[in-house]
Amino acid sequence: MDKIIFSDEIAWQIVPDKSFAYACNMKTRKYYEFEDTELMIWMCIAENVGITLTDLQNKVANYYNVSLETVVDDVSDFVKSLFKTGLVKHGE
Repeated sequence: MDKIIFSDEIAWQIVPDKSFAYACNMKTRKYYEFEDTELMIWMCIAENVGITLTDLQNKVANYYNVSLETVVDDVSDFVKSLFKTGLVKHGE
């Protein structure tokens, strides 16, 4: 299964109150802001170097105490957007 890791071309920071994080793709100079569930997913990637999509989906489902089927598509879509914007890449 493919691991998800941060791209080498980003810079990011979580704000002191931990209510949101922002990231910049240094190559494109575009900024992105994450809060709520997106922030949770972002922090899971940060804290679990080489996490899989399945692991992220399970973590979100467990956090919100819902079925895996409830979150699979939304988590997949968000992670796809992270790949598309160049914020994450496939790891080993």
